Amino acid sequence: MNGGTGDGAAGVGGPGGWAFFWTDIRYGHDGLVVAENSAALDFSGGDGYVAGPGGAFLLYGYNEANNSGVITGLGGDGVIGGPGLVLNWGGVYLLSSYDVLNTGVIKGGGGFGDIQGGFGGIVSMFAGNQVKNKASIAVNGGNSDSVGGLGGRISLRSELVPTSNTGALKVFGGNGVQADGAIGIVEIDGVDVTPL
Repeated sequence: MNGGTGDGAAGVGGPGGWAFFWTDIRYGHDGLVVAENSAALDFSGGDGYVAGPGGAFLLYGYNEANNSGVITGLGGDGVIGGPGLVLNWGGVYLLSSYDVLNTGVIKGGGGFGDIQGGFGGIVSMFAGNQVKNKASIAVNGGNSDSVGGLGGRISLRSELVPTSNTGALKVFGGNGVQADGAIGIVEIDGVDVTPL
């Protein structure tokens, strides 16, 4: 699935679109209520003088949210680079009242900008029981001929059982000729674990 929109070389690049999938939120039900995605999804923004932002994806499953597909949401390139994964209320969200399992690579990231690189984007996973992330997540800032873009934000949060993460989490600032972008934030169970 490709949710991206068109380029606008002399104007504004289109935003990357969005997709939301969720199950009913109910306390009384028989069996497991699971939301799963195994498809490759691309919500990258279009190029333009002011580049378009990457889009948004939400997956909510009452008992489990399970993603195994590659999710891409790069900001477009332009004089001002587009932010990655921030359209609407922003980013990639995997949510469950019980468990979240992610085994699919998530590739956000700001676009290249002649003046300013794009912001890296937002990825958030929240579970009432436990989050398990087994894949790499990257929301790095975009590079620039002037000022690099800010690194993004990754948040993994579990309420009952500590989060299990075995994937690489990248929130680097973009490279800039005049100045690099600041590193972003990685938060696991409310603790800032951003790499230095």
